[in-house]
Amino acid sequence: MHTGKTGVSFGLFQSRKGARRYSIINDIVQGEQGAQFKYYIGSPNLEDMFVVDVKLEDGWNEWIALVPADEDYFEFYYTSEPRAEEGSIPISDVKQYAHLKIDEVSADEDTYVFIHKKDSETIEYAVGKEEEFKNFDPSTSNKMVYTYKL
Repeated sequence: MHTGKTGVSFGLFQSRKGARRYSIINDIVQGEQGAQFKYYIGSPNLEDMFVVDVKLEDGWNEWIALVPADEDYFEFYYTSEPRAEEGSIPISDVKQYAHLKIDEVSADEDTYVFIHKKDSETIEYAVGKEEEFKNFDPSTSNKMVYTYKL
């Protein structure tokens, strides 16, 4: 959308010596599953700042180890704030939070909760070891896969 402020900005750019013509492209970048994933998923660090574990640009079929699977429940925070990538958001400012249950608890330190993006607002998660998720396909696996809409 172009406004008076946009026109002034373009006028300032174009009035400079050696200036080029600029244009705004309003196309939404889409992933394989349609619209781009909407959220950064992460957790707090020791300074209580939001740290991104799953980025918008991570692949659709990429399973990412999130937390050890050593308790019945796990949690994460998520936000659509672009400044999340900079690590400059206090965890208290991130209002979206998920507290999810898993059935497969393991004391093995190599067993994690893995998540991946299913569509623009939904994740799937499952429990296992890293080698199980390299080419993991939930439709052909007997592993329990959970779905959660953010």
